[in-house]
Amino acid sequence: MNWSAKITAGALQFVLFIGAVIALLLLSFVTLAHTNNLFGKKTALLVRTVKKADLGLEYALKNEISKNDSTRINLAMDDGIDLTATRSYWGAFEKYSITAQSKKNKFTKIVLAGTSTTEQRPALYLQDNQRPMIIVGKAQITGDALLPKQGIRPGNIAGNSFYGRSLVQGRQQQSAEQLPKFTTGYTTHLQSIFTRVTSNSFESIPFSRGMQVNNSFKSPVKLLQGDVVQLSGVSLTGHIIVMATRRIVVDRSANLKDLLLVAPEIHIKDGVVGTFQAIASKNIDVGKRCELYYPSALVVINKSKATNVRPTVQKPELRIGSRSMVQGVVLYMESNADRPAFHPQIKIEENASVYGDVYCERNLEHKGNVFGSIFTYGFIALENGSIYQNHLYNGTVDSAGLPDKYAGLPLVGTQNRKTSAKWLY
Repeated sequence: MNWSAKITAGALQFVLFIGAVIALLLLSFVTLAHTNNLFGKKTALLVRTVKKADLGLEYALKNEISKNDSTRINLAMDDGIDLTATRSYWGAFEKYSITAQSKKNKFTKIVLAGTSTTEQRPALYLQDNQRPMIIVGKAQITGDALLPKQGIRPGNIAGNSFYGRSLVQGRQQQSAEQLPKFTTGYTTHLQSIFTRVTSNSFESIPFSRGMQVNNSFKSPVKLLQGDVVQLSGVSLTGHIIVMATRRIVVDRSANLKDLLLVAPEIHIKDGVVGTFQAIASKNIDVGKRCELYYPSALVVINKSKATNVRPTVQKPELRIGSRSMVQGVVLYMESNADRPAFHPQIKIEENASVYGDVYCERNLEHKGNVFGSIFTYGFIALENGSIYQNHLYNGTVDSAGLPDKYAGLPLVGTQNRKTSAKWLY
């Protein structure tokens, strides 16, 4: 071998090039490994943050936290993740906002919540007014029933007797002289909703035909208001309140999702499909073949002071038309318990269906189907020009027809828990 032979410059350059490439590859590998490790840590932290938000929501639903204030939640976990919760109302439901924050990671979950009954849900709670309940026609009660001391018996209206085999297909217990009460603050919230909407400085949005507005629940409320508001050919979704000083009319061409309608009078025309809450101080009228999906709510809060009312038949304050469906809450509240009532305050027409809670502080005329629970001061039937008090005629109620995870009205005196009705966005 000739050790004195010279190596060409090209060969030397090639060696240096190969060395540089190997160095770059090693450096890239080290950088990739470091980046992957850093990314893994960030991902793990983000996952822990999301899980912490879930734990915070679970804690907030199980424990009483302040309303409308940001509350810090301490779960005794030294993980560097801060938890805050805000509880408020959105119509007939509660709204919980949970925020978990760690370094630059911030995750917020917002949920609409109601009450889920853990014990067997009653099909019927009829207030004890010292008179029996009369069941007539094809009426049927499936589930437990809490009835007046005088009990339940079959009756007859215009030649129609009771055609069922059993008066109640479930246990019978005695009811009290009052309906189950709502949890603290709920009644006050609903009764003051009109005042609070007008007094708050929400961002107003101008009304225009064909308007499309999507507002996240992470953003402040947007308010659409007027004297008479005609919702036709519009699309409104999210954290939005529509308020009218006189009346709101909803046309079937409107696309409404998760918003609130607030007005003295609310008219929902035939064929309307959507998911929204309607809260009125005088009356709500739902037309035929409407579909209001869960979690929807129809609420009338009557503050009438009149006491000298003649025993005449009047229009119901809340009517659900034939073949319409409501999934959620149907609620009538009466501030004047001494006001005589000779007509139904809630009327569920024939073939109409409610999946959820029907709560009526006065009289209910029920000819449709309720899959859930009825809580009422009394029943009434208007047939052939006559008024039949405490008569259930042809209507059915089935407590087993409602999912176990249904979240509805917050009532005192039952073994219940708060649970999510819907995740918000």
